Amino acid sequence: MVSAQNYIELRLVSADVGGVQEQIINSHSTDSGLDAILQNYGTTSYVIKWEHPIPSFNGRIMNVEFSGNASQLLTALNAYNSVVDRALIGHPGYFSDALYNELNKPQIGIPVGIENNVIVTNDEGLNAIFETYNVYFYERAFPGAVNESLARTYHLVCDCDNALLKTALENYNISVSNYMPAYYNLDKVQFNASQTSIYPNPFTTHFTIDSNQKFTRYAMSDLSGKQLVNTDSKMTLDNQAEQLHSGIYLLELQTTNGQTIYLKLIKR
Repeated sequence: MVSAQNYIELRLVSADVGGVQEQIINSHSTDSGLDAILQNYGTTSYVIKWEHPIPSFNGRIMNVEFSGNASQLLTALNAYNSVVDRALIGHPGYFSDALYNELNKPQIGIPVGIENNVIVTNDEGLNAIFETYNVYFYERAFPGAVNESLARTYHLVCDCDNALLKTALENYNISVSNYMPAYYNLDKVQFNASQTSIYPNPFTTHFTIDSNQKFTRYAMSDLSGKQLVNTDSKMTLDNQAEQLHSGIYLLELQTTNGQTIYLKLIKR
């Protein structure tokens, strides 16, 4: 899903300043100063990344697709700190500061509090990792889930490079971590125009895509970004999805008029 374009993940200070105009798909923000920076560095797309685990971040996190100089654009964006909270090299498919963390055992690694804005769990080794990588958010991803693996899965957010945190967690070996996919409620014409949903989700064998669109291609990736399915047939998608292990996946749908829709898909 990564193209020749470059990507920056930008977090705004406020969703009310620097976001996007509703019903318009473009490379512009609603703040003139930020917009000037974006245009100076060849921005081709400026869209909202939805479904961050921290609710107050939704509407504030943007995916910037551009063809200019990455280091210069990052410097300009981070210097504009009255509007931009943070900007860094990102990935269009997932958030740069969030992970899913599935504990190997439900009794080890559960949160018990917070200290100096860092999460504290009942496991000292995990606490050391959380302190090193400034993990300040850690909550169950699927409260009330009956499925055992989903019940042991947490959302995790850090003030860090989540790739380094993911490696540290994997090396500690009490959990399995994956990147958290972002959702784009957009198409190439309008924001919030796509009426596309999946049910059941989580699914066991098959799922239905309910949409006002028609699709020419279906692709599924795991949370590491590895593409597992790429087909023009919904039947083939169903057959291959049925063979996948339980987990969280990113479904990419290409429509007949060139739109791209991303959806989070969970298999029990």
